[in-house]
Amino acid sequence: ALTAPLLDWLLAIALDGMPAPKVAMVRLLVTELPYLFGVPILLRVALQNLFDQAIKLSVPKREIFVELSVEPESEMVVFDIRFISDRFDVLDQDVFERRRSSDTDRSPISSLGLFVVRQVAREMAGEIRLASESSGKTNFKLSLPY
Repeated sequence: ALTAPLLDWLLAIALDGMPAPKVAMVRLLVTELPYLFGVPILLRVALQNLFDQAIKLSVPKREIFVELSVEPESEMVVFDIRFISDRFDVLDQDVFERRRSSDTDRSPISSLGLFVVRQVAREMAGEIRLASESSGKTNFKLSLPY
C-alpha cells in the first residue's frame, strides 16, 4: 500500500532532475490520504513521464503545477498536472496510444512515454485523461483507486 509519506517521496523523486523554476508543487490539503494500492516504481515512472511531457509541451518560462487530491465520491486519488501549451496540433486523447515514429516525425511528444503512463494506469485500475482548452490550459489527470 502507498501511504501519504510514500506518496510525498514518490512525488519528490519523480520531480528530481526537473528544471527547478519550471515545476511548482501545489498540493491540496487533505485531512487523511487513503492507502493507494500499487507498485511504487511503476507510479514513479508514470509520474516522471507525465512531468517530462508537460515540460516539453508547456510554453517556455511558464510553471507547471502538480495537485494531489482525493475524490471520495469516485474513491480516486488524482494527480493533476496543469500547464499552458501552445501545441494544439498534438494534444488529443490519441497521445496515449502507441505510435510508430519515423525519421520525419518531429513531434515533441513521446508516444512511448505516454503509452507507458496509460498502461500503468490500467495496471493499477485507474485512468489517464487529457483536458485541453482553446486558451492553452492543459491537464494530464492520473486517477488511481484507493
